[in-house]
Amino acid sequence: MESKNDLQLYLKGLDCANCGLKIEAAARAVEGVSAAQLDFVGRKLHVKIDGSGNVQQITAAIGRLAAGIENGVEIVATAEAAAAEAKPRPGLVWVRLGGAALFFGVAQLGELTLVMQTGLFLAAYLLAGVWVLWGAAKNIFHGRIFDENFLMSIATLGALAIGEFPEAVAVMLFYEIGEILQSTAVGRSRRSIEALLKIRPEYATVKRDGKLVTADPAEVMPGDIILIKPGEKVPLDGQVIEGQSMLDVSNVTGESVPQEAGPGDEVLAGTINQSGLLTVQVTRIFNESAVAQILELVQNAGSKKARTENFITKFAGWYTPLVVAVAALLDPAEVMPGDIILIKPGEKFRLTGR
Repeated sequence: MESKNDLQLYLKGLDCANCGLKIEAAARAVEGVSAAQLDFVGRKLHVKIDGSGNVQQITAAIGRLAAGIENGVEIVATAEAAAAEAKPRPGLVWVRLGGAALFFGVAQLGELTLVMQTGLFLAAYLLAGVWVLWGAAKNIFHGRIFDENFLMSIATLGALAIGEFPEAVAVMLFYEIGEILQSTAVGRSRRSIEALLKIRPEYATVKRDGKLVTADPAEVMPGDIILIKPGEKVPLDGQVIEGQSMLDVSNVTGESVPQEAGPGDEVLAGTINQSGLLTVQVTRIFNESAVAQILELVQNAGSKKARTENFITKFAGWYTPLVVAVAALLDPAEVMPGDIILIKPGEKFRLTGR
């Protein structure tokens, strides 16, 4: 149960997993926040507030940080509002990348002058990488330098600087296509998980003192008698004491063939009664049922990080700037045409020469 020091923030428009990690880290640094953990699949940020924290101020601060890290991200009131967004990528993205691919292909075909070829490569590069370059510039302005946008920018601009135009365009183009494929995969995973979460029974019809009462499954105790009408979900694990029916168990077990249920048979929460009326005696509370455990695992999987993942997240903050610094110190681009270089046995050729 959520306490007064716990805050659940739902983030609409969160599509980038790496951006989610940055939002999580930024939220931890907000004054008054003692801990923050992001469930990327569920678009939910769980924030623990210390005694001096103000909920409204913290929420506003995290909202500003989130919007600055990923465009279009905003804090909304419910999980449903966070999920109610247009997921398909705009056609303009595919037009832009298609144009970049076209220019890239034309630049490598036929007899073109150097000026025309260079112009086509630059046009393809700008079409493919305009948002990456903009993201890198924006993050530098906000003090966030060593991210994937920055690394992609310096890698491709470095390739342009040494005249490797095809490599620069290809890297940027494939990176953007990879981002689209990642977003598509994340969207499908989210929809699958959301569909799975719908198997949770919403109510139970309980027989108490000769009357039928609608109750929350979590409030029903072992020994209670429940009625399950055709078309309803089985709300709790139990044993059939009266009635005969066929159950759709595919939600829980994955078995597509309906299962027959009669007096003495065990029924599982989350399955669907297809035909007859069943009277069932509850054998386990809802939190101990198989469906409840499945739902808990699914809902918490995104927010539970392995020890290795936590280490990599922290290590990347040191590793990335170190690699950039070493690359700058050892960059072969500092060698000019006409210079004499020696290549020892076993070393790689890093420059073209004769």
